[in-house]
Amino acid sequence: MVSHRDGSEINLLDSSIRTTGGALFSTTVYALSGIVYAAVTTPSVAGTYFFIAIGVALILRPIKGVSQTLQKIGSEQGESVSAYFGLTIIFALGYLGITLGGFIIAPLRRLLIESTVFAPSLVTPVTLLAISTTSLMIAQSLVAAIGYPSAGTWITATKGTLQLVILLVFDGVFTTPADLIIVVVGTRLFVTGIVIMAVRTAPAVPTRREWLVHGSLQNGVFLIRCLTDSVIICLFMCLV
Repeated sequence: MVSHRDGSEINLLDSSIRTTGGALFSTTVYALSGIVYAAVTTPSVAGTYFFIAIGVALILRPIKGVSQTLQKIGSEQGESVSAYFGLTIIFALGYLGITLGGFIIAPLRRLLIESTVFAPSLVTPVTLLAISTTSLMIAQSLVAAIGYPSAGTWITATKGTLQLVILLVFDGVFTTPADLIIVVVGTRLFVTGIVIMAVRTAPAVPTRREWLVHGSLQNGVFLIRCLTDSVIICLFMCLV
C-alpha cells in the first residue's frame, strides 16, 4: 500500500529528477512503439491505430483537465483526495456517456463509419479505448494527488513497455487496428488496476464546498476551450 504524503514531505529536486527520468523513458518507449507497431503489423495498420488513439485522446481532453484538478487540489493540505476523486469520476462518467452516446445514434455512427477510419469492427474497441484512457488519466492524477507527482510519467512508461513486450512476444498474432487497440486497452486497465489497488483511495461523495471549489477552478473558459478542441478534432477526423 502506498502511504499518503502532503506537500511538505515532497523533495522538489528529487521529484523533478524522477519526473524528467520518467518522461525521457516514456518518450523513448513511445517513439519505439511506432516502429514496433509497424513491424509486427503493417505501416497502414499502425497509422490507423495512432490516428484513432490521438483522436480519442484529444476528444477526452476535458476529462484530462478535470483529473488535473484532482491532482492540484487533492494534494493540498486539508483537502480531501477522496472527495475530488469522486468528483472526477462523476464528471468522467457524464462526459463519456455523452461522447460515447454518439455511437448509439445510428445516423452519427453511420457518418463516422463512412467518413473516417472507424470501420464497424472498430466501434467496440474504440469505446473500450476511451474508457481505458480515461481510467489511466484519473489513476495518474490520483497518484500525484496523494503525494507522488513524478509517478505519472513512470506509469506511462510502464504501460508502454508492457505493450511493446506483448506485441514482440506474440509477433504475428495481432495484425489489425482492432488487435492493437485491444492490447493497449488490456495493458492500460491492468496498470490502472495495480495503481488503484496500491493507493487504496476510495471515491467519496463531495460536500457542497468541494463542488463549489471544483467548479470555480474548472471555469467555463477552460471547458469551452477543451470542448472546442474536441469538436475540431471530430471535424478533422471526418474530413481526412
